[in-house]
Amino acid sequence: MAPFNNLTGRRFGFHCSQCGRSKIVLAANLLDGRSKSCGCTAIHKARIRTRTFILLERSLALVAGGMTADQASEKLAEEFKELATMMPFPVTTAQP
Repeated sequence: MAPFNNLTGRRFGFHCSQCGRSKIVLAANLLDGRSKSCGCTAIHKARIRTRTFILLERSLALVAGGMTADQASEKLAEEFKELATMMPFPVTTAQP
C-alpha cells in the first residue's frame, strides 16, 4: 500500500488543457492524471453527436419524402461540411 500523501495546506492550480479555464477538481484525480479538461471536451463531443443525429434524421426524412439518397446528401452537404470542421479528427466521405 502506498504511504499516506498528506495534502493539507497544499494548493492545486488546474487549468483545462483544451480551453485554459480554471477548474476545481479532486486532488486524487489531479494527482492520478484523470483530470484533463474542465468538461468542455465532453460538451463539444455531445454537440457533434447531436448534430450528426439531426443530419441523419433529416436525410432519412428527405429520402422518405421521395428524394434519392444522392439528392438528400447533396442537399445536406453544406451542413455536413460545417459539422466536419467541428470534429477533432479527420472525417472522410465515401467516394462512389
